[in-house]
Amino acid sequence: MTAMAIVGSQGTGKTTAAGQLAADAAARGMATAGILAPVVYRGATRIGYDLVDLHTGEKAPWLRIGEGTPAIGGFGAIVSGMALARQALDTALRGSTELAIIDEVGEWELAAGGHAWMLDRLAASPGRDVVLVIRDSVTARVAARWGFALRSWRPAELPALEAALGIRNL
Repeated sequence: MTAMAIVGSQGTGKTTAAGQLAADAAARGMATAGILAPVVYRGATRIGYDLVDLHTGEKAPWLRIGEGTPAIGGFGAIVSGMALARQALDTALRGSTELAIIDEVGEWELAAGGHAWMLDRLAASPGRDVVLVIRDSVTARVAARWGFALRSWRPAELPALEAALGIRNL
């Protein structure tokens, strides 16, 4: 398994870059699965995140302020989003998946919540490339916790990441 990361602070385009990576990989015929977690705003206020299954394109509410089961940072986890995450990440573990993308790995996973179960399984599962979306502030701890020798790229460096994955020629 090759573990790579798209890193940056909040609002720097990590999720957008991961979505473009998934689209470009699929266009090249690469079996891609996993999740994106785009931010949801009400006006200018961030109220949560949705969950998008990269294999099916299905979307569900995932985290919301003041809703669901308390999760992290004032956000509550919505059952439908958690179920979709489980489905999407189970698909990413299947043998035919060449590229698994997990957006976003952070404090919740480091505290054994969120998608930590998937990272545990991926760390023990060779044979596919994995791209994690991670905030700068936790990158080293994520790598240490799961034993990943992470190579990291900023969102603006997407062409270089795609070249490293064999999706694009530079």
